[in-house]
Formats: sequence, structure tokens, C-alpha cells
Amino acid sequence: MKRQTNNLLRHCNLFILFFLPCVLVGQTKPMWLDADVRNVQFSSETYYTGFAEITVSDGNFTKAIERSKQTALGELSERVIVSVNVENKSKTTSEDNSGQSEKIRSKFVATIFTNSKTEIAGSTLETYTDKVSKTVFAFVRVKKSDLFVYYKNQIDRNLNKIDSELSAMKDLISAGKKMSAKRKVENTLYTFTDISYFQDIVTAINADENALQTRRTNALQQLVNKQLIDLDQSTYVFVNCQWEGSKNENPNLICGIISQALSENDCTITNNSVEADYELTLTASSTQRSDASGRNGVISYYANLRGTLYNHRTQKNTVDFIVINDVDCYAVGRNAQDAITKAFLLPELKNKILEKILLKLKN
Repeated sequence: MKRQTNNLLRHCNLFILFFLPCVLVGQTKPMWLDADVRNVQFSSETYYTGFAEITVSDGNFTKAIERSKQTALGELSERVIVSVNVENKSKTTSEDNSGQSEKIRSKFVATIFTNSKTEIAGSTLETYTDKVSKTVFAFVRVKKSDLFVYYKNQIDRNLNKIDSELSAMKDLISAGKKMSAKRKVENTLYTFTDISYFQDIVTAINADENALQTRRTNALQQLVNKQLIDLDQSTYVFVNCQWEGSKNENPNLICGIISQALSENDCTITNNSVEADYELTLTASSTQRSDASGRNGVISYYANLRGTLYNHRTQKNTVDFIVINDVDCYAVGRNAQDAITKAFLLPELKNKILEKILLKLKN
């Protein structure tokens, strides 16, 4: 009797050991593998979902897992795209949504895929590998309410960002940095594009006007457009030229040369000093370098410049510079007038001046 009992226990143990792996393997299979379970637990009314089933034909399970993730995310994004496009068509039948789908697809997949833990958007991405059947599965889902809150917050965050950019723009204008202010405002255009994308997602989930913040968006858009028009006027510069020395030697060239160079660098030359953002004062002179004495002597002169760049808004000099007897700024001529004229025509002189003032003008 005792031997029969021991045999029975031994057979029971063997039975348990034999079937235990099967039980454990069965427990590790996620319930979302079953389509009916997915449809019940993650209904389309509450979730956006994506599912993928990839057969591993080359034995590379790692590669297959990545493919399954991408495929599942692609399916999820398509469902978001469909809901967005349906909403857009309900708003207008004339709007062209041809580029909308790709924008939603790329940005939405990037949002989730770059955050594999997906706490930000509240989504969950899982994979399961069945090595017996050589199949990899992936399932991603995101609760619509979580997605709604996330993109609603994104709208608010980006509107605050635009407010901040506009505030910084005013500070730059006050500091006389008109070009920098313009670039600051132009940056907001990219932010408005993001806001439009976020609003599309939010509208598709729940057309909540408060969440979209349409009035605030439109008001900021109008303000930005106005500022761009105001700042689109290029930097105005009044150029004031003076000559020191013999009037007969004055080539009367430097004003035209520098004015032309500034025009080619997004500045507007004005004859009205009152409307100018900057006033550039140039004092030109010449220095004799050689006087043609001696058997092989030649006449040569240096072109000299002293200058000041004055910021009318800050009422301060922003640049003071001087170029005198520079080795790059002299020329040989038939006579003094010819040598001086050639010296002032040298591109090296113009470039030295531009190097000193353009950086300030473009700030």
C-alpha cells in the first residue's frame, strides 16, 4: 500500500513537471493576442490601437521585433489620420488635405516612437515573441483621453512660447537689434505650424473650443503678422561722409561704395537721419606713401577712414573704428589724385569697414 502511494505521488510529480512548462508558457502570452479581447478591452471609442504580426523567416528575431513595432505604430497612426481627416472634411469640403496625412503620420509616430516608454503621450507599446511558430507580435494603444490632455497641454505650452518670443522681440527692438527681433518673430511661424497639428489631433478626439484656444491663437497670429510687416522694413542707415585734407584730392567715392555694400546686405540707405535706425559717420583722408623721388620712385597714397556707427534707438555709439596707413589700403598712380582714387576703390578698404559694422547692423 505504501509502495503504491509512493508510486502515485511520483507519477503526479512527473505529470506536474511535464506540464508545468506548458502552463508557464501559456501564462506569459498576453491577452491582447486575441482580437476579440483587444476589441473589448481597447475599444475604438476609447483607444487608438495598432497591431502587428511578423513572421521571422531569416531567424533574426531582433530585426523582426523592430519591424513589428514600426508596423503597429503605423497602424495606430493611420487610425489617428483617418479621424483627423474625417474631422477636417466635416469642417470644409474645399480644403486640400493631401499634405495633412503625411504630416500627422510622421509627427505622431515620432512622438510615440522616440518615447518608447511613452509616458508623455500615455501610450503603451508591447511585443511578444513566439519562437515555436517563429512569429513576433506587437501591440500599441493610447487612450484618447490621455492623448487629448497631452496635446491640449502642448497647445498651451506652445502659445506660451510664442508669448515669450514676442516679449523677447520687444526687448531686442528696444536695444536697437531690429534684425535679431525679426528673426525671433519668424521663429514663431514654426511654432504656429505645430499648434495647428496639435489642434487637429485634439479636434479629432473632442472638438473642445476651450482646449483648442482658437481665439488666443488667432490673436497671437495677427500680432505676429503685424510685427513681421513692421520689421520687414530693412534696417535704415543714414550715411554721413566727410573729407579731411585738400578738396582737390577728395575722390568723393567712399559714401557710394559703402552705401552700395550696405544695400547688398539687407540695409536701406536713407537721406533722412530722423527715420534711420543707425547713422554711419565716415571721415576720409589720405596719406602720401611715396612721392616719386629717385630713379625708380612712384607716387602712392594710403586711403584712410575713421568712422562711428550710432544707434538712434539706444542713442549710443555701437562701433568706433579707424583704418590709417594700412598696408592693404594704398595704391600707386600717375599723380596724387589718381593714386588716392585708386586707393579708395580697393575692395580691401570696403571689406575692412564692413567687417567692423555689419555684425552690429545685423544684430
